[in-house]
Amino acid sequence: EDFVAPGVNGATGRVLPYANQQAGAAIGGPLIPDKMHYFFSYEYEREPNTILTSPIGFPGQAFSFPTKLTQNSFLGRGDYQLGGNNHFTVRGSYWDWKNPFTQVSGTEHPSQAANRTRKAINAAGTWSRVINQNVLQEVKVGYSHFDWKNLHAEPGMANFPNLVFPGGFNLGQRRNYPQEFFQNTYSIRYDLSLHRGSHDFKIGGEFLKDRHTGWWQNFGRGIFNFATNPPDIE
Repeated sequence: EDFVAPGVNGATGRVLPYANQQAGAAIGGPLIPDKMHYFFSYEYEREPNTILTSPIGFPGQAFSFPTKLTQNSFLGRGDYQLGGNNHFTVRGSYWDWKNPFTQVSGTEHPSQAANRTRKAINAAGTWSRVINQNVLQEVKVGYSHFDWKNLHAEPGMANFPNLVFPGGFNLGQRRNYPQEFFQNTYSIRYDLSLHRGSHDFKIGGEFLKDRHTGWWQNFGRGIFNFATNPPDIE
């Protein structure tokens, strides 16, 4: 239990319930014995929660909103043995992270909340060939993707300007939202391993192409700065 003293950093003294549900499964085995095998797994996590906030500018008022963090994770792999000299492996994974109402501290207005997502995708393939008892070659290709987004928690607030009042009280969606960033990496690698007597040699090369893109709107919806608080601010 996490007891919070009332009045400390805007705390209300309320102890929030905690819940976290996780589930997963995995399956694998031979499709063709000693020749083709597969493996697949899935994991899921769900963490419901409650946001409590007592915004500056609203004395004695508190807001409570439900929120929920979810994650999904997939993994798959396949192996294929072609004859006695060639082996192929493919592998892929996917992960996502979502919270539609988050990033609001204990003194911020709920209109500052964000819809946040994260996603990662990875794929790789390997071809291993035994040329002879002293020579092995490997070819590897891969792709990696990651993106994250901070969007408007309330779509109706997407065009609402940011209102800034004295005392550090802001109303409306954050001034630099939405934000979207993407990372993509492509790779190919070749390795040649040789054994001669009591010596081992390895040569090869790798090519990587990495690209990062992203954008956000800084002050995109405009800002109203108030010199004084309106009498009807509550």
